[in-house]
Amino acid sequence: MSATYHYFSIYDSAVKMYMRPWPARSVEEAARSFRQAVGAPENDYAKSPGDYTLFYVAEWREVDAQFVPLTAPVLNLS
Repeated sequence: MSATYHYFSIYDSAVKMYMRPWPARSVEEAARSFRQAVGAPENDYAKSPGDYTLFYVAEWREVDAQFVPLTAPVLNLS
């Protein structure tokens, strides 16, 4: 059985740049991780949570090792 991994990136509106992407098994898993990061007082994201937005940017297929960027990043309303 093969898997497709979904890649996400956080956009920082204060510096107008996307952060390094990371894989998640689903959109829901990435959204939960993002919510936890911006809600954790000890995390830098929590200092300015309105500056950060989660985007879905690519897929990676385990079966053929293809990294497939999306045509345009998809805003994930987390």
